[in-house]
Formats: sequence, C-alpha cells, structure tokens
Amino acid sequence: MLGRVHNRSDLSSGAIARLDDMDQELPRQSKKRLARADIHEQWQRDYLGPDLDRFYDAAFARIVDELRDSTGKSVLDLGCGYCYHTTRLARSDLDITAADFSEAALAQARERLRDAGLADRVALRQADATRMPFADASFDSVVMWGVLMHIPECEKALGEIARVLKPGGKFVLAENNARSLEVVFLERLVNVAKRALGRVPHERRRVPLGIEEWQVAGSDGLMVRKTDMPALVRHCSGLGLELEKRFAGQFTEAYVRVPTRLAKRAIHAFNRFYFSRVGRPGPALSNVLVFRKRRTPS
Repeated sequence: MLGRVHNRSDLSSGAIARLDDMDQELPRQSKKRLARADIHEQWQRDYLGPDLDRFYDAAFARIVDELRDSTGKSVLDLGCGYCYHTTRLARSDLDITAADFSEAALAQARERLRDAGLADRVALRQADATRMPFADASFDSVVMWGVLMHIPECEKALGEIARVLKPGGKFVLAENNARSLEVVFLERLVNVAKRALGRVPHERRRVPLGIEEWQVAGSDGLMVRKTDMPALVRHCSGLGLELEKRFAGQFTEAYVRVPTRLAKRAIHAFNRFYFSRVGRPGPALSNVLVFRKRRTPS
C-alpha cells in the first residue's frame, strides 16, 4: 500500500466527523508551521543550491517565455518564500509582486533581493493565498511553484487566484503528480521499508484533488499533497481557468533520499535531461501547468 489512504465512502459517521474536525484544524496548524523560519530553511537545504540552479534557470526561462504571451507584464509570485525563484522572474522585463504568508520568509526575501540588486524590481507583500488583499483582476499572470501542495484549503486558494487574475491572463502552477512513477512505485517501496524498520508511515487520505499527507511537527504540521492532475484541470475549468499546456518539471526528487553527492548529481543530471529532451508530464513527479483565464464567462 501507498501508506494508508482513506476514502470517505469507506468510513463510519464517527470517522467522517473526525475528518471534518481535522479539516478545520489543519489550516490553523499549517499556517502556524509556515510562519516559522525553520521550514523555509529546510526547503532551502533540500530543494535549493548549486546543483539545482541549472534546472531552475531553464524552468523559469520557459515560464518567462510563457508569460510573455499574456495580457501584460504584472506578475504575482504567490508563495515566494525567500524569493529564490522570484529573482529568476525579475531578470526579465516583468513587473513582479512577490507575496508570502510568512513574515519570517519575507524578511529573508528582502535581504536576498537587496543582495541581488533587485530590491527596486520586486514589490513584497504579506498575503494569505486563501484571502488575498488584492483587488479583482489585479494581475496579468500568477506563478505558484510548489506552494499549493502545502495549503489545506487549496480550493479557496485557486478561487482567489482566479479572482485576482485578469481575463486572458495566465496562471502557471508547479505541483507534484499523484500518478507519477515516484508516487506510485518509489514511495510505496519507502513505506514498505519503514514498516520493516518498525516506523509508521504518514497517514494519507484521498481528497477530490489528490492524496494528502499530514506531516506532524510538534504542535503544528505541514500538508503535502500529491495532485490528481485531471481533477485539478476540471476544478480550474470550473473557475474559468482553461489548461493550455502541461509539461514535466523534475522527473524525481529522489536526490533528497540518496546519501552521496555523486548519486545526487546523477539524479540532477537526469532531471535536466528529462525536462529539456523528454518533457512528458505523466511519469514525472513535478508537473508544470499553464492555464489561461477565459475572457468571457462560459
């Protein structure tokens, strides 16, 4: 099994009530966790650094090309964190607003932008993705890289993105694919190994947009969602966001599991090859989706 995955239809009324209570509690705990600096520092260690720079440079160069075919130059980088990816967007002629829920992350972002000489190119804002302080149709484009997967109230966030996006504007979203080979096979093997070592895998549950896993950390925790891409596309269509393109990001994030630098570098090299030469999103863990907001209601 891929951890224990629950469907509501399989549960008793008492279990469903407990899930409903959890649905209300998880956003509070998640916001508490995301407001702390340590989670951003962990992501920096695991998912940023020189070995990944070549991939991110190529990926964001493609994103910038996609955004040029939009209604204008105003771009919201939602969930910007320390602004590592914002700096890549800011190398273009786009007008960037970078927003994050965590003031701790924004404090580091200000330093990074200043050190990169880009402080005057990016407007930083503190914002909750589920209740953004922006007017309707404020932005020509919205970019969200690896952020929606950590938001328990993801449907609210998607609704807000559709609201602040101008008709004809683009929404670029990078998320992990629930049907990827890594999720279907590698994570299953990892969970089998955990059980063999007497460790308990994280509990998982199926939701309309994929499989959610709650990772407890003290009194709070972190949502990690593997997205059902067809379900996401259908949901976004209902918000007036039509899929234009879907392509692979990184094929795997197995580099966080291997111990040696040589093995990590080999995985990074394969990811770059897959992104630039293959690009098929179905088997890949990371998918990049490009939506366009309909100009008139359907």
